[in-house]
Amino acid sequence: MPWRRSSMMTSLSPENVTEIVRFHDFKFNDEEAAALAFTRGLDGCLKSYHGLEVNNTDNGNGVWIQGKSYHGLEVNNTDNGNGVWIQEWLSLAHHTAFQNSPGYPSFVARVASFASTQKLEILHVQLRPYPAEPAFTAPLTEMTVATLKSSSTSEAFEAVLKEAQTQLPSLSYGFVMEDSSRRQYLIVNGWQTIQAFERAKLDTPIFKKLDEIAENSTKLYKLTI
Repeated sequence: MPWRRSSMMTSLSPENVTEIVRFHDFKFNDEEAAALAFTRGLDGCLKSYHGLEVNNTDNGNGVWIQGKSYHGLEVNNTDNGNGVWIQEWLSLAHHTAFQNSPGYPSFVARVASFASTQKLEILHVQLRPYPAEPAFTAPLTEMTVATLKSSSTSEAFEAVLKEAQTQLPSLSYGFVMEDSSRRQYLIVNGWQTIQAFERAKLDTPIFKKLDEIAENSTKLYKLTI
């Protein structure tokens, strides 16, 4: 079954932005822990998560989710691991200020000690509802990048997403800010098990609707703060 959202959720701020950083050849080590700890002290960084793909047995592909910071590894990856950092920022301007700071190049150089610097994927999104903690703190976190098909509209896609939220209580979504056409979205959702996710994909009609409107690339992560 999907992970459930608390009824005590705050509304989306016009400024709050979630940064997703996807890594390849990702490793949890002291250098990664120190780098993540550094980001948590940055002005405007609200929380961070990190993690790896679930069931990954090699060097991970990782992801950072920044602002609040989360990190993790992808689930079911059979190649060198995928990881993620997820960071929640008070505003995009706060993250941009860090990127423009004198210390940013040396910070980026540290990434090579725990991940490949050749294949970094970075995107920003304003998730609705916000914050997306029900998805990020679930036993498993689904992250789907959805690109609208040429025959689809953002209005039609968001209507299906709002319907999905009535069935998947921890689902949050937003358009990818790097895509000026606003035809690419990030969807996050929490699950208790891989099996629950796989059953829902097979048995829940809403997933078929989403696949009819967009090309969807999905990863599963086990995140920690």
